[in-house]
Amino acid sequence: MRKKSHKSKPDLMFLMETRLPKDRGKMVWDKCGFVNCWELPRDGMSGGLLLVWRDSQNLQLVFESKHLVHTDMVDNRGNPLSITFVYGHPQLTKKEEVWGKLRALKLIAHPRWLCIGDFNQILSNKDKFTFGDRSIPGAERLQQLISDLQLCELVAQGQ
Repeated sequence: MRKKSHKSKPDLMFLMETRLPKDRGKMVWDKCGFVNCWELPRDGMSGGLLLVWRDSQNLQLVFESKHLVHTDMVDNRGNPLSITFVYGHPQLTKKEEVWGKLRALKLIAHPRWLCIGDFNQILSNKDKFTFGDRSIPGAERLQQLISDLQLCELVAQGQ
C-alpha cells in the first residue's frame, strides 16, 4: 500500500476491513506521508476503518460511527462539499439503521455530496451471479434510499 500511495499520491484514502489493531493505522500511514488520520480499530479479527488525508485537504470530521464517517471540505476551487464514507452493516435490520443515519446526514450535507464506500447490499440481480431471477432482500429499500437522497450509482471499473 505504501508503494501505491507514493506512486499515485492521493490526497485522501478510505480503507475498510483494515483488520489493524488500535493506533497501528496511524503509524502505517505516517510512513506514507499522510498527516491526518481517523481510525476505527478492528473488532476481534474483523472490521476496522481508516481515513487518512493530507493537510492540503481542508477536511473536517462532522460525524463518525462504526459504519459512517461524514466530512465537510473545500475543493481546490474553493467550493464546499460533503463526503460520507460508508461501510454498511451486513445484517439487513442494522443496514436500515445506517441508512436512517444517512437520511439524517442529508439534512446537514452540502448540496455537493458524495457517498462512497460499501453499502454491503446488492442493488439488483445483475450485480450478482445467480441462476435465478429471485428477489434480493434489501435491494428495493436501497434503491429507494438512493432515490430519496438523490444519489446516483457510480459503477466501479478496473481491478
